[in-house]
Amino acid sequence: MVQIDLPAESAVRIRYPTLTKKLRKRSTLVIIVGLLLLCIITSTHISHNFSGSDTPKCRSIYMYPSYARIDGFDSRHTKLAKKYHLYLYREQGKDKEPKHGDEIQLDGIPVLFIPGNAGSFKQARSIAAASANLYFDHKSTIQNSNAKNMDYFTADFNEDFTAFHGQTMLDQAVYLNDAVRYILSMYAQSAAYKESNRPLPKSVILLGHSMGGIVARLMLTLPNHIPESVNTILTLSSPHSTAPVTFDGDILKLYDRVNSYWTSAMNDMGSYFRNNVSVISITGGILDDILPADYTNLQGIVPESNGFTTFTTTIPELWTPIDHLAIVWCDQLRYLLAKYILEIVNDDAGGKTATLDIRMRKGRKFFLSGLERITDADKLIDKNLSAPAVDFSDTESVPENHLLVLNSSESMSTGYAFNISKSVDYSFEMLTSLVQFDIFFCKDIYGKDCINGFSSFSKVPHSTSLQKFPTDSSWGESVSPFRFISLNGSLLQGFQIIVFQGSMKKKEDFVLAKYSDDKSIETASDGLWKLSLFPFRMSLKNKHSFVHGLAFPNLWSSLISFNLKTTFSDEIDSMFRPMMRQYVNNPYETKWHLLAASSSHEINMHNISPFIPLDDTIDKSLNLMFFIPPGEEISLRLSINWKLTLKMLYIRFRLAFASIPISIIALVLCYQFYYYDSPDSKFISFDTGLMNVLNNHSLLIFLFLSVGPIAINHKAILTLLHYLDPISLSKPSSDSHMLNNNYMLGLRETFVWWIGPVFFIISVALLFIILRLINVIEFAVIKISSAITRYTRITFPDPLNDMTHHKLLFNNRQLLGVCFISLGVMVYVPYQFAFILVSLIQMWNCMKLAVFTNRNNAKYSNIHNYNVSFLMLTIFMIPINAPIVVVFLRNFAIRWETAFRSHHNFLAIAPTLLLTLRNSQCNIPIIKNRMNWLIVVSILGYLSFYSFMYGIRNLYWVYHISNILNGVLFFLTIL
Repeated sequence: MVQIDLPAESAVRIRYPTLTKKLRKRSTLVIIVGLLLLCIITSTHISHNFSGSDTPKCRSIYMYPSYARIDGFDSRHTKLAKKYHLYLYREQGKDKEPKHGDEIQLDGIPVLFIPGNAGSFKQARSIAAASANLYFDHKSTIQNSNAKNMDYFTADFNEDFTAFHGQTMLDQAVYLNDAVRYILSMYAQSAAYKESNRPLPKSVILLGHSMGGIVARLMLTLPNHIPESVNTILTLSSPHSTAPVTFDGDILKLYDRVNSYWTSAMNDMGSYFRNNVSVISITGGILDDILPADYTNLQGIVPESNGFTTFTTTIPELWTPIDHLAIVWCDQLRYLLAKYILEIVNDDAGGKTATLDIRMRKGRKFFLSGLERITDADKLIDKNLSAPAVDFSDTESVPENHLLVLNSSESMSTGYAFNISKSVDYSFEMLTSLVQFDIFFCKDIYGKDCINGFSSFSKVPHSTSLQKFPTDSSWGESVSPFRFISLNGSLLQGFQIIVFQGSMKKKEDFVLAKYSDDKSIETASDGLWKLSLFPFRMSLKNKHSFVHGLAFPNLWSSLISFNLKTTFSDEIDSMFRPMMRQYVNNPYETKWHLLAASSSHEINMHNISPFIPLDDTIDKSLNLMFFIPPGEEISLRLSINWKLTLKMLYIRFRLAFASIPISIIALVLCYQFYYYDSPDSKFISFDTGLMNVLNNHSLLIFLFLSVGPIAINHKAILTLLHYLDPISLSKPSSDSHMLNNNYMLGLRETFVWWIGPVFFIISVALLFIILRLINVIEFAVIKISSAITRYTRITFPDPLNDMTHHKLLFNNRQLLGVCFISLGVMVYVPYQFAFILVSLIQMWNCMKLAVFTNRNNAKYSNIHNYNVSFLMLTIFMIPINAPIVVVFLRNFAIRWETAFRSHHNFLAIAPTLLLTLRNSQCNIPIIKNRMNWLIVVSILGYLSFYSFMYGIRNLYWVYHISNILNGVLFFLTIL
């Protein structure tokens, strides 16, 4: 094929692209590879089962629920009373139920549960029941003298699709602010409060699931929010950092507004937010296949003094991943959540919660492993219970750098003492199976000023040959977890001696302790490039230690998963089985792996991820922390786990299956219009254009897809891309250390250069499949049409022979349809609903033209090829518009008499509607001059560029660019 410049005269002979045999073979190979990759990713996503520490281990639950509808919260108190409802949960046999069937009794502390996308108000029952059972049946286990029973209110949003529709999210937030006002007023009328003279509640604890967590934060930014009515927010699998889908511009604008508001408020050191509001984000991790767990990160929005993000695999005595829906009912988690809430409330205060410092300290205790840097401030603090004077006369002194090993009752003396050096290079580590013991950190050697450090120990999984999963020693199991502590020299400053006292009641009990200046962490410089060729190998053995750390500073991409094979001798009579803590420092993700003599463990992490802001000052290493019995030797082999890597690509790049195909379609249309430069030109078919694009420009395309996503990771380029974006919602951070890449695929690691080409090839295969489906449907229509003509002798008139279509812009029926759709969009339905109707019309246009093309190919070839290409673009616009239609149909089914509350812009559908009606008249855009041609080709080129560069995070704007294109094409049909 010879490419030529645009001719000045139509008489110049043009060599149009054709489908040669050689070209078909090359293109077929690309399509086969794409289909193969699509099948591999799909099969791994569906069939690959998680193992080891990623195995779901939530226990089933039961409760005795009842719900009291708050009928008094009506249109007098909120304009959305007809749309939503408010309920109060009551655990039967525990909570006070309404008197006389309708009078609600409130005597507790209010909590408001906010369901997520398509969530039910009944999801509150799990945590509410756990709170009631814990308070009324096990109150002695609650470490809070000011605890009180909880009143769980829950919002009924009729299972609205919050994630798809910004106005729905805003409605819910407005409604909930009104609900908070009404809830607080109910307590003012409570007989129980009046009789007890207790302070009336002035705030409500918010508990949000999924998008409910975003609604909770949105509430505090609205005008109808009551100041200081919320100071505690707990969220479960809530995407705080970025929107999970980008079909609706209102959603993205609300995210930008909420995160900007919170960032500003939290940066104001004197604000109520900074000094009172806490937010804890809990995610289920790898099992959440509804939204990427990376999106739950609070980094850059809420400082560590006010909140953090944690994983359920991190939480002590939980240690299991949880899927998106199970996170609201998982037995172990609901107990820990209920206990945390009961321990942070203060019935004697008007706010009904403890101070921010206490809430955050309790939050770190309940939801972090205790081995994170941020938890160091909670250890050995003077507020811990001070121990009385201790008699250390019978203690045995343990030398520095000596490993204390106790594994039988005969080896125990009265106590063991470790003298503390003034050097900060020393650290203290201790691991034990004992459930109860005393360990004193004393500021003098006589034991008169000591702190009992028992509460500073962290619970870690029990690991013996009888345990297969970390959850075997979680909350509710018969086996108690081990306890471990690691204190660096700075934390031990001010103390002079450590004294351990305890007794072993079981044969399998043990104690390992050491105070030394040994460096237990080794650094491995291996990166992904090296690891892809040569697996990392290492042996760990040290008779004088039991903790070994291994850091991989060059392994930080969340997109790549690993496989760790461990081998050790099982013949040694060890005190415990070796185990491993896998962790990253931000967000706070920890996974525990119980090692067998010869076992393989999948390593997947949520570290540096696409589209998530990155602070380049933090340690982003993958860290492995091994607990090994003295004398044991472990061999390690770390390699890339390609199967799990491919499985996890889908959840992070689902939106790419819409944006990249649109980019390719726009590129093919641009190629088609390049040759269609005059009324006498030929409009080549879509498959011809696609295959010629692949043949002639594949090298350039693959180079751009491979290098582009990595090359833009520079602050200057990202800033430039931000200003080139016509909507520019994600503003560059003013912090020079923060880097936010929302463009292309959001990639940061050079090793993943292949992701762009992989998705491109898969997208080409998808286009081929859809094109062939259209061809099959057209073939069926042609056969049916021929049969009808043959047996009924009914002939369909040739539309190009009907001269009336040249004289009239639209016929009467089309004008009536335009008026009807226009009125509907402006008054009742969203324009997305009209787009679905237009898509069906365009499908009919193609079927009709297929029949006429079969009769007279020369006459209808151009029109048919053009309409098929337009249909391809329309089909991939449907996923962008369909979610809003789903929301509309849901609202219609429940409240048909209420008009949809957004998306009534008729101009957002008018160009597409008018062009489709012109297509039905067998009209094609007429390129009369170079300016017409240049405008069309430029818009198509920009659509292709924008869809790939910005499309994943701004899909809704891709549709609007397409709508502008349709307006230009419509204008060209009436010239």
